[in-house]
Amino acid sequence: MATFADGAVRGVAVITGAGRGIGRNLAQYLAGTFRPLVLVARTATELAESARAVEAAGGVAVTRPLDVTDEEAVTRLFQEVVAPAGPLRLVVNNAGRFRGIGPVAEVSVQAWWRDVSVNLLGSFLVARAAIPVLRRGQGPRYIINVVGGGFAEPLANGSGYAASKAALARLTDCLAVELEDAGIAVFGLGPGFHHTALAE
Repeated sequence: MATFADGAVRGVAVITGAGRGIGRNLAQYLAGTFRPLVLVARTATELAESARAVEAAGGVAVTRPLDVTDEEAVTRLFQEVVAPAGPLRLVVNNAGRFRGIGPVAEVSVQAWWRDVSVNLLGSFLVARAAIPVLRRGQGPRYIINVVGGGFAEPLANGSGYAASKAALARLTDCLAVELEDAGIAVFGLGPGFHHTALAE
C-alpha cells in the first residue's frame, strides 16, 4: 500500500482543526502529497495563515470556516467542496477542544459538554459525511482520528477531554471494522504533547 511519505498517494485530503497547531503542521507536511488540501477550522484568519503555509510548501489549499458540530455545515462541506474537488483520499479529524478544566464536582457543565461535543460528536459528523465520498473512490483511502492525550489513562481535572478522546478511540475501532471491506483504513493517532495554543 502506498504511504504518505513516498508521495504516491494523490487526491484530496480534509484536515479539521487546521487553523493552527497540529492541524497546520499536518497541512504543511502533506502539502506535496495531496492536492488540494481542504482546511477546516472555525477561524477564517487562522485558516488563511495555514493556507499560505501550504502554498509556500508547494501545495494547494481550499479553506472552509465551520464548526464541526454543525451537522448541516459538515454535510455541505463534503457535498459542495470536497466531492467536486477530486477523489477523496484522506480525512484527518484533528479539531479539538479542552476548556472544561477542573474537578468533576466543580467544572462547568457547559464547558465539559462542549469539549465532548467538539472532540467526539464533531469527529463522528465529519466521518459520517466523508464515508459516502470515500466509498466512491478506489485505491488507498484513510480516516485518521487524533485521539490525543487522556484516551489511555486518567486525566485528573480533564475528565471531559479524556472521556471524549477515549470514546473517539473506540469510535475509531468501530469505523475500522465497518469500513474494512470497502478498503478504507481507519487509524487513531496519539501525537503526544505538542506546544500549541490548545496545550497553553
